[in-house]
Amino acid sequence: MENLTEILKSSSLKTEESEVFYLKTVIDKLKFEGNELQSMTGKQSEGTGLRIRKDGKIGFVSSSDPEKDIIERTIASSEFGDTSPFKFAQKNIIFPDDGYLNENITALQMDSLIDKGENIIKEIRAFDKRIDVNITFEKAFEEVKLLTSSGFSGNYKKNYYYMMIKTELTRKNDIFQIYKGFSDRETIGREESFISDILFDIEHGMEVVKIENGKYPVLFAPDAIEDLLTSFISGVNGNKVYRKTSPLYAKLGEEIFDKRVTVCDDPTISGGTNSCPFDDEGTEAKKTVLIEKGILKGFLLDLKNARKLNMTPSGNAFRKNWISGRSYEFYPSINFACITIEPGNIPKENLLNDMKTGILAKMVPDFSMGNIQNGDFSGTIWSGYKIENGKIKGRLKNTVLTGNLYKLFKEQLLEMSSNIYYTMSSNSRVPYMLFKDVEVTSWTGN
Repeated sequence: MENLTEILKSSSLKTEESEVFYLKTVIDKLKFEGNELQSMTGKQSEGTGLRIRKDGKIGFVSSSDPEKDIIERTIASSEFGDTSPFKFAQKNIIFPDDGYLNENITALQMDSLIDKGENIIKEIRAFDKRIDVNITFEKAFEEVKLLTSSGFSGNYKKNYYYMMIKTELTRKNDIFQIYKGFSDRETIGREESFISDILFDIEHGMEVVKIENGKYPVLFAPDAIEDLLTSFISGVNGNKVYRKTSPLYAKLGEEIFDKRVTVCDDPTISGGTNSCPFDDEGTEAKKTVLIEKGILKGFLLDLKNARKLNMTPSGNAFRKNWISGRSYEFYPSINFACITIEPGNIPKENLLNDMKTGILAKMVPDFSMGNIQNGDFSGTIWSGYKIENGKIKGRLKNTVLTGNLYKLFKEQLLEMSSNIYYTMSSNSRVPYMLFKDVEVTSWTGN
């Protein structure tokens, strides 16, 4: 950390306040495409982001070679920066460097993943030789260091294991695709359960069925719940709350969801991909209650917006986006770590039993087609099934779910499963949720 300390020291002599962020990432990736090993790659990036306050204005510059005039360039950038009242992190957090490392992931060899991938392909194609199987394995390592002139000094290392399986079966007028994956730090070796799930979906999805337009009960699987929550996560973003562009900006303390619903963001979950001891501004990681028994209790806040709203920062400032991932090149912005919803009381297997005619929605990734700000949604089911008398009757195509998130969670919730599950992204850990009277539109076509 010597170079970082020197950068901080030199920068502090010329500025009112300084913050040095360092990130190193190492990613080994293995890909199978069309049932064959396609590539094996390794990627490493390392760099520093310097943020300063000069004459009351914020400047920020990142560099993979921070010793080259990074201080001067950051000071120059502050001339065009915002005047922000917040202070950089002051509280020091002591945490072991290896507290987020899984030794099983560290020891994982790419040769073993080649064997694993070949066995997975063999097992899936034993069901139907026409199926194309694509698999991505990823072993990732991150090292984070953060120093501020206000007295904060923290660092940690973490790793995670990622696997994604995509199966595709092309027939005359039908492309049948299934996605299954996970990304976390605890569940190496659960591939067999994933294969069982995929084979279940293949078996029950071979026949395409139709459903009449109307209102039906819909059981949302965890990945569909994550898709559905897009507007809510946008609504509790502290920056949108401050700018009053969130529909929730004046509803703190109001009941906006069903009393059975409690929603948190929790970067302290053991094994979570985004779990960490502090965020990328140095705010200590903690569980943030957003909804408690239906009542809006809090927002996702970074240092700047917490100060503007006269609230306590929640530790949700991360240098990442959902396209490129995490990078030292990004300015810290508000992001969630792991959205959790407390479970209900009914096993997921029992939630379909009383459904006469309805839908099991597993993936609906384009819910953002609606008015996100107001909670309106309209999304096409990518993976979903028609249910009749508690049984799966076949796969749905060209079927759209429409509604409003806040009405759905306040007035239409029937039950929640007694267990919670990580989504494929591992950005959420939520139950299966059954809702009544969801608007369903289906049309004929390929």
